[in-house]
Amino acid sequence: MRPRGATLTVGRAIASLALVALYTDAVFRVASKLLALREQDDAIPGETGVPPSPRAESRPPPPPPPPPSPSPAPLPTLTAAQVRGDAAASSAAVAAAAADELEASAGSPESVEDNGPSDECGAHRLLYGNMDQDLAPWHALGVRVDAAKMGKLVEFVRVHRGRWDSWVSDTMTPILVRDGEVYLSAGPPTKDPTNYFWTVLRDLQTLSRKVRLPDVEFLLNMADKPIVRAEKSGRPSAPGVPVFSYCKRDGFLDVLVPGYYSPDRVCGLVKADEAAATHPWARRREVAFARYTHFCAAQQQSDVHGRALPPCARSYFAALGATADGAALLDVRPTNTVNDTTDPSLEYGRLLLRNGTGLPLAAHARYKYLLDTDGFSAAYKLQQLLAVGSAVLHPASTWRAYFYGALRPYVHFVPLWHAARDDVLPAVRWLKRHDRQARRIGAAGQRLACSHLTQPARLCYWRRLLRAYAAMTDDVATLAQRPRAFPLARLNIMCRERDAPNVCYYNIPTLPDAKLGPPLPKGYVCQKPVPGLKGWYEECWYDEGKAG
Repeated sequence: MRPRGATLTVGRAIASLALVALYTDAVFRVASKLLALREQDDAIPGETGVPPSPRAESRPPPPPPPPPSPSPAPLPTLTAAQVRGDAAASSAAVAAAAADELEASAGSPESVEDNGPSDECGAHRLLYGNMDQDLAPWHALGVRVDAAKMGKLVEFVRVHRGRWDSWVSDTMTPILVRDGEVYLSAGPPTKDPTNYFWTVLRDLQTLSRKVRLPDVEFLLNMADKPIVRAEKSGRPSAPGVPVFSYCKRDGFLDVLVPGYYSPDRVCGLVKADEAAATHPWARRREVAFARYTHFCAAQQQSDVHGRALPPCARSYFAALGATADGAALLDVRPTNTVNDTTDPSLEYGRLLLRNGTGLPLAAHARYKYLLDTDGFSAAYKLQQLLAVGSAVLHPASTWRAYFYGALRPYVHFVPLWHAARDDVLPAVRWLKRHDRQARRIGAAGQRLACSHLTQPARLCYWRRLLRAYAAMTDDVATLAQRPRAFPLARLNIMCRERDAPNVCYYNIPTLPDAKLGPPLPKGYVCQKPVPGLKGWYEECWYDEGKAG
């Protein structure tokens, strides 16, 4: 029989262990709550944190549910008028697109190079939802493209380009792809060194050297306005076929493609600066910075509550930065003197906007927050600002570019003009209080721009788009049907990279060398020999009298 003293000792030991267990459990619960609060404070807004509120910044409302991992955007809902075309063609097209995405999501290898071993193009599938959304109305309407239809449009473009008397823009460029080679259907472009299609033409040159492209013919529009309007009937306006454009706004059916501005150069410069620790995050200024040429068309748009927004973002934010509340948070100025007579925030021209000096894009990294604004159309500089690595603030807009569907609010950028027209002020205050979130947003935007908007990703986008467009094509013109078709490979495009649109020029080698591309067709007369280069010329023009 156990002694009474031993029994008491055992009982006391058990009671002590129970108390220790209870104490440990209480400490663990308290620590877990503290860690949860710490994680909430460090979270990226839009994921597990909270976005700023213009009314109650101290107690912001809970955020919307976080966006899903990057995936193709859903196809748009179509009206009855939009499905008057061939329903079978529409269903087949949607099914094909779904199968394509399913194959991509399964990790099937797809490189920009034929038979390549990498999954390079599959890595950029977050961009492709926008492409499917742009093509869906054309599939639903049963629109088909053929050589005869395109022949009439190519001739119409040749006659009307530069006249501004029709739907033809000054940069409208018909492109023919035949037997793997890319041709300019109506001949070489005008030698305007700042014309906006140079980046696109260089990308198409590079892509054609990497892969064999399908036979297609399409219209490329690099003007800062879309072309094909959706009529009330659901049918497209002239020219009645998809037009590849770099920007569009609500109510237009253009198919978006990468434009003339690209982040490649800025990504390289910023990467070099980061390696040298030129602009460490801790030393960046905590104000929203913007410099731009005040080139603005009045826009009629409203916020989510139906309240009218300023007609020109650039005028509004510059004027707001001059107020007592805005001066401490905004450094926003045009680089030219402006007396805007269209914006009521400037009392219709009675207030003069102060101008400021420009700043190289890579040097924008001196600031933690960068304000993006639309000008005459979509803000083509947005992808370059994202590449800087600062948190970008982007106002709501009816305009969009090909990559907008991949952008997630509070993940890649901070949205503005959702709560109030002056919500940029509480947004900047919120970013200042949540510095880690601001840094994460800037880093995520930079990763998107430098991983998915540089040339390798653009080539994948073009490759996929041309294959999808080829499925809408019944037959493609031969070179005999396009006597002016000029081989793109024969343009030796030379560009000076800069923050503004690249300054580009070209000359033309005419020597019969397959490495220089297909030979020039009959009828082209070349002038102005390039000094020191035999058989190279600065200009070649089509002469119908010599074509026969």
